[in-house]
Amino acid sequence: IDIDREDASTDKLPAELLGTARDLNVAIRRGRRWVRIYERLTTDDAGKATRVRKGATYLVTGGLGGLGYVLASHLAKTSAVKLVLTGRTPVPDRAQWDAWVKEKGDGDGVSRRIAKIRRLESLGATVMADHADVTKPEEIRRLLAEVGRSFGPIRGVIHAAGVLDPDTFQPVQDLDVATCERQFGPKINGLYLLERELRGQPVEFWMLTSSLSTVLGGLGYCAYAAANTFMDAFASAQNQRGDIPWITVNWDQWQFEEPGEGASDKSNLAKLAILPDEGTAVFDRLLRLNEPRRIIVSTAPLATRLARYITHSHKRGTQSE
Repeated sequence: IDIDREDASTDKLPAELLGTARDLNVAIRRGRRWVRIYERLTTDDAGKATRVRKGATYLVTGGLGGLGYVLASHLAKTSAVKLVLTGRTPVPDRAQWDAWVKEKGDGDGVSRRIAKIRRLESLGATVMADHADVTKPEEIRRLLAEVGRSFGPIRGVIHAAGVLDPDTFQPVQDLDVATCERQFGPKINGLYLLERELRGQPVEFWMLTSSLSTVLGGLGYCAYAAANTFMDAFASAQNQRGDIPWITVNWDQWQFEEPGEGASDKSNLAKLAILPDEGTAVFDRLLRLNEPRRIIVSTAPLATRLARYITHSHKRGTQSE
């Protein structure tokens, strides 16, 4: 419930708390009650220009992770761009790549990152991979200085950095400050830092990879959903303050690999998961949109999922498809 001081002095707040309405987000302004709703996006993007410019430089945080890499691959396929990819794992100097892969094998984590970079370059991109920590000012300043010298100004930012370690997804009663800070680091502190260091630079758009958990929640998703909810609000505030578009995308679950044999419970979730080709098709459309600035990507009817998991109105037969 978002209520201003004037309305808080009336009976509006008790009415919301004690009433029977099941609205999830309510704002009270000058006596009027506003409710958040979600509208299906229908657009015809045929012939519309993409925000991505040939030869321009784009920063993808978490660019060698699952989602970040898929989005970076799409940029590489569609335009001869310069990609700056950050990640937590260092990659050795290029002169050492062949020796590293030969010694460690293709299954090694660093070897897989080397293969990803080579794949992006084979698609036509020029790639700089750096293990700069987006939460550390000195590392981001070093990275941006190097990018400026080698690639020129950054024209777009895709913030895909995040923590998906299983031990950070815990029931709320088991969460502690340290676990929350691991989730908040890249999505909150890192976003603050990137915006500050790139303020005044010729960045033409920001795209934040948020999560559908900000709408639907999820068991164990408290810290993760909170971090993504902050990104949604931060992007909204930026859009109110300036002309540079900030796009936040609340993605549904992705599936980057085929589920293994015997993974029956996971395969049920996989039926709703976004496959890379599907996700890049959506991503391409998002790069051609002018409005709106917040997009929710749900692979099943959102109203039905809200009724089932959040408002529970499906039990009363009040929710239609």
